[in-house]
Amino acid sequence: MPTPWCSDQDWQYMAFEENLNSHSRAVALALDDHELSVRVQAALAITELVIVHDSVRDAVSPQVGKVVQADADFLKLSLETDLDILNHSRTKRS
Repeated sequence: MPTPWCSDQDWQYMAFEENLNSHSRAVALALDDHELSVRVQAALAITELVIVHDSVRDAVSPQVGKVVQADADFLKLSLETDLDILNHSRTKRS
């Protein structure tokens, strides 16, 4: 709500930043979720937030190792899954 010392535009910006911070913290917490699908979506979301918003990039930068590790884990899992599917299809054809 605008006040005499805070313009409507300033108020909207502060509300936007507070909302953005809240969402980015929730996404960062989701990186530790026990469900793989939640972690995948969180990694995708945090990537987009970092690309678009400098304030999120600054907030996430101390945690970059965790995000990179999550991406590496997803890549490894993806490769393993692809190999499992390939092996399964080979045994079915034989």
